[in-house]
Amino acid sequence: MSKKFVFLFFLISFFLRLAFLIAFGNYTRVAERYDATDLKAIGKNLASGKGFLGLNGKPTMARPPVYPLFLAAIYKVFRGSDFAVKIFQDLFDSLRVVLLLFIAYEIFGIQTAFILGLISVVYVPYILYSNIILTESLFSFFLALLCFLLIIALKREKIRDFIYAGISFGVATLTRGVSLFFPFFLFPLLIWKFGKKFLKGFAIFFLVGYSVVGVWTARNYAVFKSFIPVSTGGGGLVWLATQKNAWKGDVLVELKPLDMDYFKDLRGLPWYEWEKIVARRTMAWALRHPLTYGSILFRNFLRLWSIPVGKVSLARKSGIAGRLYKIFFIFSVFIALFGILRGLLYPDAGAFIVFLFLVYVSLMHSIVLPLPRYRLPFEQFMLVFFSFGLWRIYLYIRSSKRRR
Repeated sequence: MSKKFVFLFFLISFFLRLAFLIAFGNYTRVAERYDATDLKAIGKNLASGKGFLGLNGKPTMARPPVYPLFLAAIYKVFRGSDFAVKIFQDLFDSLRVVLLLFIAYEIFGIQTAFILGLISVVYVPYILYSNIILTESLFSFFLALLCFLLIIALKREKIRDFIYAGISFGVATLTRGVSLFFPFFLFPLLIWKFGKKFLKGFAIFFLVGYSVVGVWTARNYAVFKSFIPVSTGGGGLVWLATQKNAWKGDVLVELKPLDMDYFKDLRGLPWYEWEKIVARRTMAWALRHPLTYGSILFRNFLRLWSIPVGKVSLARKSGIAGRLYKIFFIFSVFIALFGILRGLLYPDAGAFIVFLFLVYVSLMHSIVLPLPRYRLPFEQFMLVFFSFGLWRIYLYIRSSKRRR
């Protein structure tokens, strides 16, 4: 794949995102009223030398460290400029597009890489979130980097490549904690698929990755005297994912567990303590009612892969446009499924790696919460198979015409 080809896609991607920022920068502020407020507060406290402090001015365990550190570095240099943050996010998202090109090229060749490049540079959810102060953009980049490095490690079979992949996993997890269990999921399936020849490499990947995460885990224990691997927040989401009245159509209703009588004895406990108890009680209920919980997970899985990012906001402006967007997205998921079925027949291990990212997010966010924006960092791997599926369909149509 030529350098000019790659650089062209990078430039197009970057200037499209920058143009969106200049033209519609005020629109993204609507999405920055909640989580972004806390993230910016931590970033500014770090930049001013006060430490990893939340909105209340106290040490927080609610956020992983990488994104606030990213904010702090930019705020320090550019005097608290949110505009500068978004320019750097546009840059990272454009680099993510380049990584996807390399991933598709390594697995499926130049044709799929070209189709994926065209789709990735104009894919609206990524353009939108690269201009919002939230973790999606940076986390998406680190996941793409992790995927690429794992593919390279499997191909070269060199220990240093597994080390790089381990570092990438650690940084990704410290950007958003949902990837914390990925090695436990990845390790046995890859050994099953490819045998023991990668055992040493993956053991090193495992140890390096969790050593990076462990630095922050140690900080949390030192500050809060409690075992918090990355951050809090999962317990409430695990509980919310089991509530039938948590959704009105495609709209999430954010219920609070402490408002329920079942959890009234937890009121007054520190957040990280009641989060753990809520998660334990929810899982205990799931074990007592496995069939009911299984049906909930299945519904969550369907919801995860049927609601496109931004559909709810679009539907508020135009119900017809929202429905058409949803139909198009579901159609693209089916093409991606076709691409998966064909792609897994390839002897290249890379296709299996990309597929495992999709399986992992499907499992995790069926358990945690199937919110579309939580899926977005993993959606890029669906686009890899979607592009390959389109290419295979084109080849089938072309061959059919020749036979006539």
